[in-house]
Amino acid sequence: MSRRLVVAVAAWVALAASGTAWAAPMYTYKVVLPDGSVFAMVAPLPADQEWFGWGTMGPVEVQAFRRAHPRSGLYRPGAREPAWTVDWYAYDFEVELAPDGRHLVRRNCYAAAGPADKAVSFFANGRVIRTYTVGELVDLAALGPPGEVYWQGGKAELDDDGLTYHVITADGVRHAFDVRTGERSERLVSRRLAAASLAALALAAVLVALWLVRNGRLKKPS
Repeated sequence: MSRRLVVAVAAWVALAASGTAWAAPMYTYKVVLPDGSVFAMVAPLPADQEWFGWGTMGPVEVQAFRRAHPRSGLYRPGAREPAWTVDWYAYDFEVELAPDGRHLVRRNCYAAAGPADKAVSFFANGRVIRTYTVGELVDLAALGPPGEVYWQGGKAELDDDGLTYHVITADGVRHAFDVRTGERSERLVSRRLAAASLAALALAAVLVALWLVRNGRLKKPS
């Protein structure tokens, strides 16, 4: 799990629990595939308003990149127009690209505990082919009182072959999906993983909340 994902998710949990509104930073980024294709995610705001401290590109590089890649989507080597596009924004720690440049997985790291909230979506050439809700992947009743946050993207990874996507949810279940179809191929239960996931999330939320309070960044809306 990346440092940005840990900080962003923990901050979201801490601020949500305190009733404080928080806008996550947006930034343009790219994913380069083995064949040289580039997946561009363009922040839906002017280039000079991006959060450059979170992305990997600086202001000058972002402006040049956005001129060459004006829309979010996949650009084949040497192509001026994207092979396919997406009309939504997601952070780099929420997106996985298959090596074929056709299939993409989007994981919602900010979903709440509501069973109807989107958790994971699978795309082919920019079009969604399968979406799972939190309720389809997480046994909320087994984790505790309603209203608590038990999703936050889970722990996820893409196999080396780029064909299987794994997610470990807070209830200790490991799910495996075929990225080409979005169909779930495996479901394994581990209560030890559930306890560890919840403990890690709670600790991260507490630490970030303390840091925000200490630095004067946790304020009630006026």
